[in-house]
Amino acid sequence: MPIACVHVPHFALRVALLDRPELDGAPLALGPEPGARPLIADRTPEAAARGVRPGMTLREAAALAPDLVIVSPDPANEAAVFGRLLDRLEEVSPLVEADAPGRCYVDLRGLGRRLGPPDAAAGVLLAAAPPLLRPRVGVAPGR
Repeated sequence: MPIACVHVPHFALRVALLDRPELDGAPLALGPEPGARPLIADRTPEAAARGVRPGMTLREAAALAPDLVIVSPDPANEAAVFGRLLDRLEEVSPLVEADAPGRCYVDLRGLGRRLGPPDAAAGVLLAAAPPLLRPRVGVAPGR
């Protein structure tokens, strides 16, 4: 059981839901950084189902999905949430490597006795993240 990848798809949008859980399941789109062109940076699967795509203008996205909720990026909050996730994962394994916001690798070598088989280890890692983030875990011999 060497390496696990913990990944939170649409990380910035999922982090925004921690403060607004009532929006979970709604079509969400990540708006631009302040001062940037008004383009969609990311979107949830619910917004994608309505035709919203990264790179389209806010106006185009709103025309496709009138109920679309635009979420502003909050890099400081995203970094804080990711830092807390890394801290919790380090309680499972001392070898955690951040790869990108919302994705990291956890070295599970030598932890088989404590964590059990890969399915059980994945469950322990999933429990380290708030469920609203909808984390995913994959365990493989290497990255």
